[in-house]
Amino acid sequence: MNQWIEVCLPEDIVPGTGVCALVGDQQVAIFRPYNDELWVASPLKKERFRLSDGFCLEDENYSIRSFPVRVNHGYVQVFLE
Repeated sequence: MNQWIEVCLPEDIVPGTGVCALVGDQQVAIFRPYNDELWVASPLKKERFRLSDGFCLEDENYSIRSFPVRVNHGYVQVFLE
């Protein structure tokens, strides 16, 4: 794919929350940090993941894939390879 895909408007993501989207065949979650917290916790297992790279702070074996994200021309975009 190797392209930037528009997902939503920045105001669609309330600070401290995230949105889920199906982009191509990839399910992604995009978060808007609150107070510069750069991690998110799993609601089920409580592991914390760094937003910058998907690294699991409790156990690196549970790390997840991360995707580059930007705001361009008023839209939140995710880059998929």
